[in-house]
Amino acid sequence: MITINGIRVGANGIRHAGKYIPVWVSTNTLVSGLEIAEIRCKSVCDNLPTELGPIKNGTDTQVDHFEKDRVQYAKGTAEYNLIAGLVEERNAARTARRQKKEQTSLQHRAML
Repeated sequence: MITINGIRVGANGIRHAGKYIPVWVSTNTLVSGLEIAEIRCKSVCDNLPTELGPIKNGTDTQVDHFEKDRVQYAKGTAEYNLIAGLVEERNAARTARRQKKEQTSLQHRAML
């Protein structure tokens, strides 16, 4: 769990003003080559808190009900570094769970 501008951000969600907002947290490289860290709402019904930074949601189209709020941070910012660390921790935990599951499966097969 990290804190950005007073808002607690986890790998699966945000806690703000007593409310839990499910989000995706990721690092990406845009077509332009710019590396970004992104926080994106999982649901179109939720809104990100404005304290996180400039909110983008593509509302320039008439069919914007498919667009979800997102915040992007460029590489080199403190927020990028925090989110990149969070993503690395999440991925390491997933890898460890997969390896443990595979090892357990191999042990089970060996017993048969």
